[in-house]
Formats: sequence, C-alpha cells, structure tokens
Amino acid sequence: MSKRKSSGDRTGNPLSLELDEEQIAALELIPDSLHPSLKCLVPVLDSIRRAYSDVIPPHRRALPTRQATDFKRTTAAAKALDIDYKEDDISYVFNLKTKHLQDSGQLSEHFASVIKDLKSSDYVSVRHDESFCRTVLDLIIMDRLRHLEDRDVHHRLQVSAEVPVSIRIKDVYGNHEVVKGRADWALGYGTEKSDTGAILLIVEAKPYESAAVGMPQLLVYMAGVYEARARQDRVNKSVFGMVSDSKEFRFSFLNEKKKFFTTRPYTWVTEQSTIIAYIDMMLINAIESSPHTTPQKKNNKTIHKYPEFLERQWTFGTESDDVGAEDKEEAEYDMVDVLNIGGRVVMRTSMHYGRPSSLG
Repeated sequence: MSKRKSSGDRTGNPLSLELDEEQIAALELIPDSLHPSLKCLVPVLDSIRRAYSDVIPPHRRALPTRQATDFKRTTAAAKALDIDYKEDDISYVFNLKTKHLQDSGQLSEHFASVIKDLKSSDYVSVRHDESFCRTVLDLIIMDRLRHLEDRDVHHRLQVSAEVPVSIRIKDVYGNHEVVKGRADWALGYGTEKSDTGAILLIVEAKPYESAAVGMPQLLVYMAGVYEARARQDRVNKSVFGMVSDSKEFRFSFLNEKKKFFTTRPYTWVTEQSTIIAYIDMMLINAIESSPHTTPQKKNNKTIHKYPEFLERQWTFGTESDDVGAEDKEEAEYDMVDVLNIGGRVVMRTSMHYGRPSSLG
C-alpha cells in the first residue's frame, strides 16, 4: 500500500508525516481509546485526520458511527442487529435448571462482609452511581473467579475492563454504519483487549435501580462478540451476558442461531444464592466452550456438542425442567459435572477426574 503525504495543515505549513490509508482511517478510532489524561491530544489528532482526509478514497473512508447507548429498547437493538428476539415471549426466556440452583455456592465470608458494609454504610447512601455499583460487581466477580480452579487448563480465563466492542449494521435506509462502545468487563481467553472473538462473557454495570436500561447496550456488545467469533470461524459462537446495578441482576444468552434469551430480574437482597449460581454456571460454561482442555480444538468434544451440553444446565423457552433428567453420560461429552461435596460446590471434568475443582 502506498504512503500518502498531506499537502499541509490548516495554516499552510507542510506536514512531514507519511501515512497509508489504513493508518489514516485508524485515526478515527484513536480518540475513543485514549486514557482520560491524554484527551488533550484529541484536537491534534483531529487536525491530522482532516489534513489527510482528501487522500482517502470514498470507499475507504470511515463509516458513520453511533454509540451502543443510543439504543433505548432491546427490541430496537435486536432489529438493527438482525437478532431474533421478542419481549414478553416465553420462547425467549432461559433459566438455570433447579438441580444447579440447589447446588449453588456462597460468597466468601470476607467478600460478603465487605459488600454488606458497602451497601449499608451511611457514607455511601448517596453514591448510587455507576462507579459504586461497579465496585460491588468487581468484588462479586473476583470472588467467584477466585473459587474457580482453572489451574490445569491450556488457557486461563482472563478478565478485562473497559473493552472496546463494535459491530457493523445497516441503518433504516440500508446504509452501513458502525455501532460501538465499551463493555465494562469481558471474560474470555484472549491476551489482548482487541481480540473480541476470544470473549465468552460480557458484564455491564449500570447506576443503582437502572439495570433494565443496560439490556440494549449489553445486546450490542454480545452481538459484536458473536460476529467477531464468526469471522474467526470459531466452532462455538454463542456468548453469555449479565447486566446489573448491584441491586438487580439480569442474565442473557445469545445462541448459535442469533436468538437472544433473557432471564427475569433477580434481586440481591432476597435471591443472592440464585444470582451466585447463575454466575458460577456461566463461568463454567465459558471454560467448557473454549478449546482450553487441549491445544487442539478438534480434541475438545465439549465444543462440538456445546448446545447439548448447555441443555443439561439450562432450560430455553418452553423446555421442561426435569430435575431427574440425566440421560446423557458425562464421559460421552467430556464435560463438566457440578457437585455438592461437604457443603462446597465443586466442578469435575474428565481432566480433573478424582481431583474435583472448588467453585466456592
């Protein structure tokens, strides 16, 4: 690709920079990734981009962009993203099976104590903003990961904060545009934030008593991850999601056929054990959906039969929740089993056979 040199800046002074078309287009994205302390550089970057804009062919210029927060309804986001979803329809509801709710773990004593003190403190009673809610969610996520033994896997589950996610869509007139934003947390096996295709779980935080507002935004991020996984030709393209304001928790799942499922809202005060059970199972599913158990994808049977695996953990739509239905052998899928041993929830797979891994 040939290098381009600008004829000069707005004052007529020549610019010595030589950039190719991809580098010029990349200037559009830099301001969104800058640390707050570097925002003072935005005007300089904009002036460089404007100086070079005349050398970019129309078909290579950056697409119009909009923010994920622009969507105010989940149905509107689903339509724009070409996602199968309907509100108030049981066919788009999913739930953790009763067996796994009964085996749910508990927060560590010291984490539970800190969260209780934060929520009841007189000093934070007026701080029901998003930053406060993020602190509570940080503690919950770190506690559950700390209890998840992931030492023997090929790639360890990683947590990244403020992860940029984007997806290309068509507007109402059929023109392409990009929807982008930053997911509060992304859990997966990537070592770089830019590797959206390695994400398996998206978590979004919202200010107190506004969890429902974050569902359209969460769907945009989950769709962006789905498309990234599809572009990378991943065997499993599905992704889990969670949105919370630290008071209310809502869970979601986007399956291989781009059908979006959600749960009812769960309240921390009265349904803490259920919320922990959901989070634990989503983390387990994230591990089992990755080729982590062996260096080769083809050797991980769980990936190729992942939908069947999920049906053993969750009910989707109008499926029945038969507590006694264990009609598939664990060994057949090389999958995980969740057990309650001595009051502790543990995870056991064939690779941990005889050595159960603690979940809490």
